[in-house]
Amino acid sequence: MKKLKLNIKGIHCGSCSSLIENELNDHKGVTMSKVNKETGKAVVVFDEDQTSIANIKKIIASAGDYVAEDYEEESEKHVTKKDDKKLKGNSVYLSVMLTMIGIGVLVLIFILINQGSEGEKKGVIVKSNNNVAKEDSVVPTNNPAGNQAPAQGDVLDIPVSKDDNIKGNINAPITIVEYSDFQCPYCARFHETMNQILAEYPEDVSWVFKHFPLDSIHPLARKTAEASECAAEQGKFWEFSDEVYTNQQTISETRLSTFAKNIGLDVAQFDSCVSSGKYSNNVEADYQEGVKFGVSGTPGDFINGKPLGGAVSYDNLKQIIEEMLQ
Repeated sequence: MKKLKLNIKGIHCGSCSSLIENELNDHKGVTMSKVNKETGKAVVVFDEDQTSIANIKKIIASAGDYVAEDYEEESEKHVTKKDDKKLKGNSVYLSVMLTMIGIGVLVLIFILINQGSEGEKKGVIVKSNNNVAKEDSVVPTNNPAGNQAPAQGDVLDIPVSKDDNIKGNINAPITIVEYSDFQCPYCARFHETMNQILAEYPEDVSWVFKHFPLDSIHPLARKTAEASECAAEQGKFWEFSDEVYTNQQTISETRLSTFAKNIGLDVAQFDSCVSSGKYSNNVEADYQEGVKFGVSGTPGDFINGKPLGGAVSYDNLKQIIEEMLQ
């Protein structure tokens, strides 16, 4: 077995590292891969008889706009004795400083805990899966927009109404809520995965699609989301979303009409709806709801109220569903 260390450029959200890991782990010969979503550093363990470094780099590149480069940690052999003494001296100084900082942090935490006991009472109550509010589910207000992200591990009571786009059995024991972006490549992959899941579990799984356009990197995602609601107005939301994700690389405002025509919509009605911005408030409401529930990247998906972890593979999602059904 060989361990390969790489520096992957192009990672911009939490789903990137999961997608790359899934692609690598599915490749024959790769026994383990781990990607740090913050630094882009990756470690891949593989069998040289079954694959190669070149193949691994190709897999990473094909997963999106990524570039994998080799990197090496600095060798300790270049440290002279003189440098070693300096390092030891610095280590003692650093230890003292860290100790002082640690004491300061503990004092600050103690002060914040005392001051926060009243503030927590103003937080948002997150319902558990049996709809009983718990005291330890209080989420303090901690962001400038006033949106309150739930604590890790909470089971969220995400609202689903008749106005949402729902595929599958609405009364199914498993509900997957997805906050998605039409220009996100990981959303396109997950969309295909969910279509496979619904084909296999039509009575056991309900798929709820909500909008979460990442405006800063996907400038056409919001208008496409509004267009999808105009398609839903004619009863063809899912056909439109399939068409968009299949032709994701060609998305433009003028192409939206082509997508509508391809699936048999009344194009004049569709174009009028899109240009009017009729569903802009609906899309923004979905986005703000996603922020409230802690979504920061796409796809932001939840299974029965628990975070699913981005664009999980079909095999992984199938395993999760089988375990839940048992």
